[in-house]
Amino acid sequence: MSVELNYDLNFSAAVAVDKIISPTAFTARLSLRVVTENPDYQNIAMQRILFFVREILDGSIFVNSNDSNFYQLRKMCDQRILDFPEDPHEQVVGMILFQKFAAITEGYYEINELQIGSGNFKGLTYTIDEFITLTDGTLSPKNVWWNSNEMTYNTFAKDKKDALFTWDDVGLSWEGITQPDDQEIIFEPEKNITKPRIFVLEGDGPEHKNPPSPKTPKNSKNPKDKK
Repeated sequence: MSVELNYDLNFSAAVAVDKIISPTAFTARLSLRVVTENPDYQNIAMQRILFFVREILDGSIFVNSNDSNFYQLRKMCDQRILDFPEDPHEQVVGMILFQKFAAITEGYYEINELQIGSGNFKGLTYTIDEFITLTDGTLSPKNVWWNSNEMTYNTFAKDKKDALFTWDDVGLSWEGITQPDDQEIIFEPEKNITKPRIFVLEGDGPEHKNPPSPKTPKNSKNPKDKK
């Protein structure tokens, strides 16, 4: 059995480009396919997406990590700051979130596409159906927050302001869930999630900490086997 789902997501963020910070209301429609028949896995995977949207994205600041004002913004603001490999316009935000949602659901949903738009251009939406690696001479093949299956939302060194709970802290880990004998995961991706490249800033500034790469769960009765 294969079930297709569509889910509407709305969140607001401050988008910082150059020296302008613009409040932006984003609208997104997520299309995904259920991969596991276990309702516990389905529920946790969906709740992870909703938690990330409501508790991490909403009310945060989006900024290009290569922006000349990046570190100054970090010092000035107490809000959550999400760094992007390019200016965080709708298409780039959609591509990064497409990857992040695939990572945090850990293979229990297959993300088909993400449509995203904003109040800046009413009626215009972008459709993302694959992750495209952003490359130029300043990039380095290191793991970043959107490729992590954890709650991570930035790539700079953590301090008290950026301290995160874990999925276990909010009751959204796979621990304690057993796969019934008469059920199994009905789809396994052919390969692991794409590992994108990121901008690495040279010179003074906080060091980047690389989050763990997401892991695709294997057909197993014990979710720990997939780690």
